[in-house]
Parts: sequence; structure tokens; C-alpha cells
Amino acid sequence: MIASNNDYTKVKEQLVVILKKEISYLSELSSSVSQEQQVILENDTQRLSGIIQERESLLVELVKIREKRIVEEKRFNSLSDSIEAEGQEVNLYLDQVKELLQRMHNQSFRNSYLLKKKVLFARDLFEKIQPKVNNLTYSSK
Repeated sequence: MIASNNDYTKVKEQLVVILKKEISYLSELSSSVSQEQQVILENDTQRLSGIIQERESLLVELVKIREKRIVEEKRFNSLSDSIEAEGQEVNLYLDQVKELLQRMHNQSFRNSYLLKKKVLFARDLFEKIQPKVNNLTYSSK
């Protein structure tokens, strides 16, 4: 089946719209992950919980958009192969998606490191305030 230029243009436009939505969700998620770092540093567990809850709804929407994008991307690739057209605009948006994913991955890694350090610090502090076995002041009776 030979695709027309019109079919190609329609699919490309749909794919671009979907990619823009995906980039928007990824940008919001990236911002959320950055906010998480600040909240971790401030020890604000209530705000951290809120950020995580907000992020869950964003992730649900991102999954839906990503599924649509994959379907449209397959259609686009099959049409672009048949009419030998370039998808530079689409590739630009796909590069942005990859860049945002990498940025979020790096930030999540930093946040995980910060949380680990805080847990280790709290554990060390707790161990320091524990009474030593040979200096127990509590009665065992």
C-alpha cells in the first residue's frame, strides 16, 4: 500500500501533538523530581508525600500518552518508509523526550542518594544515643 503525502502529513501532525503532550508531562515530572530534592533536604515529609501523590497522577497520564505515541510512531514510520520522507520535526521531539527522561533519571538517582544518606545519618545518630551494655542504667527487674 502506497501512502499519500496527505496521510503522511496527518499522521505526522498527530504524532507531533502527542509528542508535545508527552514532553509536557515529562517536564512536569522533571520539575516534581527536582522539588523532591529540595523537600528531602528540608526534611519536610508532609510535602514529600504530597509531591509523590501528585506525581502518581502525572505518571498515569504519561503512560496513556506514551501508549498513544508508540502506536502513532509505528504508523508514522511505516508511512515515512513508503514515501521516503524525513521526520526531522518528529526526531527533534523524540530527542527532547530522551533528554527529559535522562534528566529525571539523574535527578532520581541524586534523590535516592540523599535519602540513603539521611537514613544512614539517622541510624548512626540513633546508635550513638543508645545506652552501652556495660553502662546500662535501667533495671532489668
